[in-house]
Parts: sequence; structure tokens; C-alpha cells
Amino acid sequence: MNKNILILIITLVFSLCGASSSYAVNVGESVKLVTTTLDGKSFDLAALKGKVVIVHFWATWCASCREEMPALDDFYRNHHAEGVEVMAIGMDRPRARDKVAAYMKDFHMPASLISDASDNGFSAPAILPVTYIIATDGTVSRILTPDREMLTRQSLHDVILPMLPKH
Repeated sequence: MNKNILILIITLVFSLCGASSSYAVNVGESVKLVTTTLDGKSFDLAALKGKVVIVHFWATWCASCREEMPALDDFYRNHHAEGVEVMAIGMDRPRARDKVAAYMKDFHMPASLISDASDNGFSAPAILPVTYIIATDGTVSRILTPDREMLTRQSLHDVILPMLPKH
């Protein structure tokens, strides 16, 4: 068998078995994110050490994303005072800024467009929605996607509340 074909087969087998990650950032890693919110405020993930941060990548054209937003906003409103921060990063094109801003008016959590990020260690996600849970030490502790673990009020409760100081 040709050596190149063998290498290709081995690579395919490892890919299909999940040996490689489909995420730019993996559990246990630190990541940078600096952006400006839709309302002009600065957001720097590194400045939020000591808090649990939810970084949620979504888009207005993504039905699954829109389904998750009420649960995410509800969790943010109920637990922000306990040390939970959220950044909803819209994957919409910059020309859709008004559409994104109009959609986000129904929510309390901060949001940004990916095009506004000056430092994005997450890169652009390969799938949407994807949610990264950042532990108080600044490392990724969990990654939620609809095909693995859906973002729901219950999943946020189960994953994040044990990470908060009071719980």
C-alpha cells in the first residue's frame, strides 16, 4: 500500500474517533478575549479572573442559538450578583449590527460581534451555537454544544453553580 494512502487512512480514522478536537480552545486551557460590546463598553476576559464567565457564540440566523438565548439570559440575571459574567459573541456579519442590537434589546447580558474582538483566542467556531464555561482560574472548564451537551437552564445550573463560592 502506498505510504501516502496509509497516512491518509490513519488520519481519517483518528479524526472520526474524536482524537482531534474540533475547538480552537480545549478544556483546561486559558484563552484571551478582548472586545467591545454592542453598547460600547470594554470586555476583557483576563480581567474577570475570580468569576465564572460564559462565552457564548451565536448568530441571529441560527435557530438553535435563538432557542438557547432565553435560558442564558435568565441564568445571567439570576446569578450575575454571585459572580457570573456572560459575553454573547454574535457571528453575524458587521453589516448586520443593527439587527443583532435589535435582537439583543430583549436580553440583559452583554453582547458583541466577533468582528469587534481585538483579541480572540477562541477563533471563529466551526459550529453554532457553542458555549465555553470559563472557571474562576481563567481556564475553560466545559464546552457546551447541541450535539454534545445542550445549553439549558438545568445544564447551566448543574455546571456553574458548584463553581461559585456560595455553593
